Amino acid sequence: PLFCHIYCRYSAPEQNCLRTVRKMPTGARLMSAITYGLLAYFASFLVHAALEAEADATVNIGSFRYIITGLGALVGWIVMGKRVGDGVKFAISGGILTSVALVFWGLIVFSLHEMILESTKMRYNGATEAIIDVFRIALDYGQTIATVPFILLMLIGGFVGGYMAEWANSRFR
Repeated sequence: PLFCHIYCRYSAPEQNCLRTVRKMPTGARLMSAITYGLLAYFASFLVHAALEAEADATVNIGSFRYIITGLGALVGWIVMGKRVGDGVKFAISGGILTSVALVFWGLIVFSLHEMILESTKMRYNGATEAIIDVFRIALDYGQTIATVPFILLMLIGGFVGGYMAEWANSRFR
């Protein structure tokens, strides 16, 4: 269905408050996908620099920029696209939340990729060890990319992305 009704979070149970949620593409979702895709693309340069600084060598990242850009657009569409329409301050906080979600899912996706590469070399004794190693790899990558420029870019990008999504929501109704 194009519309679905969900119960309001903050209403009393006896009020039976329903809120209509649109599942169709909106201008805010499109703007969120574009801004967070761009944010992820620019953040990939900082991640690449941090990985090279840690390895003290040139790091081949392959199609990392394209994958993280697509992931940024997807996270922007799904996470930020739902958090518009309640005002600028809620959109900005939703934008920062979307930046955090982008970092989280980026770490998980590339940790899974690294784990699969390691498992093809038969480095794990079982599936449990491989799954646990995903989180160890994610923590290692997280510590590597946790630099001041990266954190500032994600915060400012989340701020701008939330504002732009709210602007698009009010402009393209």
